[in-house]
Amino acid sequence: MDGREEHYPDYPLFKGLQRPLEFMGIQGRYIYWAAATIGIAIVGFI
Repeated sequence: MDGREEHYPDYPLFKGLQRPLEFMGIQGRYIYWAAATIGIAIVGFI
């Protein structure tokens, strides 16, 4: 060990872009919550 540590961000990175996954200002795991909420709303509406 040479004393250097790499710190990884707490939010998931989109591997293609090597940057935080973000959609319409929503970041990380909240995208999945938003997608689930919208999906449930659509299914519930039908």
